[in-house]
Amino acid sequence: TTKGTIDETKNQAQLFLRVAWESREKIESVSYYDVDWLHQWRYDDNAMIERRKQSEVTKEHAIEKIHDLQDDGLTKVEYSSIMASESEDGAIFELLQAIIRDGAAIVKNTPSARDDKEPVSKIGRTLGGALSHGSLYGDTFTVKSVPNAKNVAYTSLALRPHQDMAYYESAPGLQLLHCVVNNNVVGGESVLIDAMAAAHEFRRIAPKHFKTLVNCPATFVKQRKNADIVCHRPHIALKEGAGTNDINREIVSVTWSPPFEVCFDFAILRVYILFCVSFEFLSCISFYNLLTSFVVVVFS
Repeated sequence: TTKGTIDETKNQAQLFLRVAWESREKIESVSYYDVDWLHQWRYDDNAMIERRKQSEVTKEHAIEKIHDLQDDGLTKVEYSSIMASESEDGAIFELLQAIIRDGAAIVKNTPSARDDKEPVSKIGRTLGGALSHGSLYGDTFTVKSVPNAKNVAYTSLALRPHQDMAYYESAPGLQLLHCVVNNNVVGGESVLIDAMAAAHEFRRIAPKHFKTLVNCPATFVKQRKNADIVCHRPHIALKEGAGTNDINREIVSVTWSPPFEVCFDFAILRVYILFCVSFEFLSCISFYNLLTSFVVVVFS
């Protein structure tokens, strides 16, 4: 058990909190905490309300990133700058900051796999140190149309908005998509949707539907040879608090993956499907061509 004695230390214009720790081993240990940082992250009611205003994603936050049809508003960073050894405090920081702020970013002029072996893997390891969730498909995989496909992603059919790997209890926090230019293909455009902003607007215009997607656990499933993964979670998760029936709590996550979802509660199946269709319609129509959570789009 340790205890601290507290005083304040003035260092030029910056104020620190000094904590001197005492222990049974009689080893002196001192910690310094930036007072401005402590004040910024305090937990009183007024601070929590103000922090929510700054952090909660709304349609205004999402739409203001889109300047016009030629400018998607996303930060763009050169592949060579990220891979340069001296970029530790430059391009990598710029890319990660953009992902945290906007939910997505673009890496420009990424070499093709023919010219540079596994360029996407290199970016992933540079950003995170290692790759994860490779047990089903490997660390990297190519999405292409194949005969007798067992997954809709491997067909030429259009994919509705969705998140990958929603059936994991802990889904990947960062996903990299390598978009290779192919002038012989018609269609295939990728659309990013800000699901957090869509959920925020959905609550405003359809609170009853919103509450169902908060309270009804969805079931996300991945079943194939040598794989059987099931995860239960609501589509929309709100910040924990005393008023669990209060749907006006802060939205902290949205999970949306209809291709891998089943509903076992047949008593509410009809109304559940209605509410899901309503949310998808809002997402696709009102928030077309926006963002999704934590995506790096890598262009050759």
